[in-house]
Amino acid sequence: MEAVSPYDRRHPFEATLLSRRPLCRGETEREAYHLVIDIRGSRWRYSCGDSLAILPQNGPKSVSKILQRLDLEPSNPITLPSSGVSKPLRGALEEELCLNRLPKSFWEFLRQRVEKSGEAWRKIPVGESEEWENFIKNHTLVKALELFPDFRCTAQELVEHLRPLSPRLYSIASAPSLFPEEIHLAVVMVKYEDVYGEKRHGVATHYLSPQGLPVGGRCRCFLVHSHFRLPEDMRSDLILVGPGTGVAPFRAFIWEYAARREAGKETGRIWLFFGSLHRHSHFYYQEEWEELMARGVLTHLDCAFSRDQAEKVYVQHRLLERGPELARWILGGAHFYVCGDATHMARDVEAALLRILSAHAGLLDPGDYLRAMRREKRYQKDVY
Repeated sequence: MEAVSPYDRRHPFEATLLSRRPLCRGETEREAYHLVIDIRGSRWRYSCGDSLAILPQNGPKSVSKILQRLDLEPSNPITLPSSGVSKPLRGALEEELCLNRLPKSFWEFLRQRVEKSGEAWRKIPVGESEEWENFIKNHTLVKALELFPDFRCTAQELVEHLRPLSPRLYSIASAPSLFPEEIHLAVVMVKYEDVYGEKRHGVATHYLSPQGLPVGGRCRCFLVHSHFRLPEDMRSDLILVGPGTGVAPFRAFIWEYAARREAGKETGRIWLFFGSLHRHSHFYYQEEWEELMARGVLTHLDCAFSRDQAEKVYVQHRLLERGPELARWILGGAHFYVCGDATHMARDVEAALLRILSAHAGLLDPGDYLRAMRREKRYQKDVY
């Protein structure tokens, strides 16, 4: 019997980045990449729908600024409050601690140590005001030290007032039957400006970018099993809704069906709904979808490129356009999957699905039918 993998958040596996290729084409502000990660030696047996948790690292330039401003030695030994592990301060700041979203306890600690006067002092929200979330979002540790250059603390005091750096989960975009010793990811770079007009980026996505982890470099990670699963009977039809990098797990689903067909086994039909900004620059995996259509693995491919026309078009609009046929697939037993943004997309897709069931399926209570689909695991969401 295969031994259980010993790797987890406290004891991550060190995987090697084999390759990174852009998913966007031409001149575009958005960056997205397809990553191939070598997991040989991990003893993992992943399934379609699982995620890889990446333990990112903070940029060495930011860490150097913090050490310089606080006049702290990089080699100072500290003990991590969350685990009791001892390590040098620089290593802790780069690998273990969150430097972007500072907890209230840090600001309370800072208020105790700095002069209670001046414009900078008045910027710190007081108590439980609604300003806190916006303030925390826009003030990294580097920014805090710029605002309060006289602030000083010991290395141990600093780490005791910072949060642990959280792992980031990415849906696996590879089929385990085809790539048992690799994991593929689709990652879009997070970039934005803070209230000071300074360019910011997501810690994990920057770490996985060309400016962060080099090809051939090693990253700490662990496998996370998911409820998001293919049907037990792969003769079932699939309806997959995955805008942007929400399409990642569906790449795994589709290639798993393709591998089954290649082995001479029967599979159901697949209908993919993909959405992004522009067809010419943001059509992730276009060549693969076209190949899979030609091979008959994909039955339908409907795309919504929101910025290619005056009126924005999203995946929920494409669903509504194909309502009658979608209703036939669903009543015939198809499984419906959604992956991506929970705030708007998933809500709008569900509203469209209810409209389709009401208008084209002859159901008196489409909500009840949808609840039954959930219980039967025919309606699954992986949203964030």
